[in-house]
Amino acid sequence: MTKIPDTVKTMNNIAIYTYDEIVKADTVRLVKDKIFGDTDEVYIGRIVGVNVDKNGRVYVNDGAVEARTIHVYEPDGTYIKKLGRYGNGPGEFLAPAGLRFNSEKLFVFDYNQSRLSSYSINSLNLIDTYSLDPTKIDGAEKISDTRFSEYHFIDEDSLIVGFKRPQKYFEDTSGTYHYFTTDINFSELGKEILTQDAILESWGEFGSMRIMKMFPFFEKPLLHVSGTGRIFGADSGDFFIKEYSGNGTVKGGFYYQVAKKSVTRDDALASSDDMTRDIAREVDLPESWPVIRSMFTDDKENLWVSTFSENDDKVIWWIIDPTGELIARFRLDGNRYSEPNISVNNKQVVRNNYFYQLE
Repeated sequence: MTKIPDTVKTMNNIAIYTYDEIVKADTVRLVKDKIFGDTDEVYIGRIVGVNVDKNGRVYVNDGAVEARTIHVYEPDGTYIKKLGRYGNGPGEFLAPAGLRFNSEKLFVFDYNQSRLSSYSINSLNLIDTYSLDPTKIDGAEKISDTRFSEYHFIDEDSLIVGFKRPQKYFEDTSGTYHYFTTDINFSELGKEILTQDAILESWGEFGSMRIMKMFPFFEKPLLHVSGTGRIFGADSGDFFIKEYSGNGTVKGGFYYQVAKKSVTRDDALASSDDMTRDIAREVDLPESWPVIRSMFTDDKENLWVSTFSENDDKVIWWIIDPTGELIARFRLDGNRYSEPNISVNNKQVVRNNYFYQLE
């Protein structure tokens, strides 16, 4: 069993749960209820993200080249309409991502246009657009040599925005994420409240091309802001989730003692394809797999954390209450060797006692 790190033991306001306490948790059984997807009215090319509003309406981000739109469904699966289309005008998208809700509005970020579009969740009409051009914000010198990565609402008027300093192909250390506070109009970049190491990129060649591979067995950073503005962060290597204040100090957190699986060369090969096979044969392997795959909060402020299991085709989901106490665990199908998810798009959502997942 994994030894509890001394740094965890000596931190203040950190709850520690041992293996013996974990195995006593209840279990949950999910029953498939509805499917949101293709209908007689619409064909979805490529689902890249999903979110659900307080009324149970489901918003599906269609990232297909010919679409670039948001499909909206009633809670019973009835198709309502699409929001936006491919283009660069008001309410149009080139690369929509990161569906977020705040103050009766749906927000959609467009990577290629560096802007947010907001829609009413009642009328589904476009309300406004906000420029998030990092070159024009007051304090832009703080984020030189970075690119915009993500955004999270703290409250109605304030956000946390993340910027990534990329790893260069000749570097053997990962890039970094830098998180700042700002206002909804993106007028001034506030204090840098948190820095996290990005997942390590492995570089190689395929024919005459230089290519990059991200292996799922390298640690990655996780950050999530709940609907009430609680800020949670973790590094996937341990089941150690910290809660941060608005200025970046650690308020508390919790640690779960779980077993780790060793990484083998076969794991690297199973994670690769024809293009990246040579990289898999040469990459320096870490000692063990990470623990956490993803985390988010539901509408009751419970944390949902997915972890790798002992089986290559199963994922363990943990439901944890706002104090850090384990409510229940359950298993779902999952692929250990799939590409690590580092995007701003939601792959799972829990709302109104329903679990929504991309398939």
